[in-house]
Amino acid sequence: MLERIKDMWRAYPKLLIGGVIGCLLLFGVGFYFINQQIDQNNSTNAELFTTSKTISKRDQQVAISNKKNNMSEKQENLNSYVDIKGAVKRPGVYKIQKNYRLESLIALAHGPTKNADLNQVNLAQVLVDQMVIYIPKKNEKIPAQFNSVNMTEKSETAASNQEKSIINLNTANQEDLLTLTGVGPSKAAAILQYRQEHGQFNNIDELKEVSGIGEKTFDKIKDVISV
Repeated sequence: MLERIKDMWRAYPKLLIGGVIGCLLLFGVGFYFINQQIDQNNSTNAELFTTSKTISKRDQQVAISNKKNNMSEKQENLNSYVDIKGAVKRPGVYKIQKNYRLESLIALAHGPTKNADLNQVNLAQVLVDQMVIYIPKKNEKIPAQFNSVNMTEKSETAASNQEKSIINLNTANQEDLLTLTGVGPSKAAAILQYRQEHGQFNNIDELKEVSGIGEKTFDKIKDVISV
């Protein structure tokens, strides 16, 4: 075998050398292209990983931003703004939470002044958004424009009655009388019976002579009745 190779070398030296060189070149080119493909795949994978990481980070930032916005909106919905005036040390607009009481608002305004008259206000009152509160001084009446916001039971009743039409005691039927605050079926029937027995009412004060109509009931409806 070795002798045969030597014979071929003596007969075709250039051909053998060319064949070896060709094989080496073919191997080199193949190795080059394989390395290029491997580098390209690695580069693509790296780009995909970087893009995926960037998108993931961006999504995470968006999620965090949305969460903060939602929390901020929820917190804002729980807050209200009220304006306190009059005899407090620092009057002004304050941000409060839901179900806040007037007593806590006064404390938030650094407390009442020495001449504040807290007997004229309801310290247990629950505050609502955009409310205006006036704390009067001693020997001072709450200004008329603040009476509707410094509410007591009496002012609430009056506001409710203002929304109703005036009821004429001499022409009203039972349905009309039942619209009056504190007047139920029995009191309405008593009013009609009194009118039937005594004739028309001469004035609204005469209503107190009807059985079941006392001072408390009369005070609630006196502003919405007539004769």
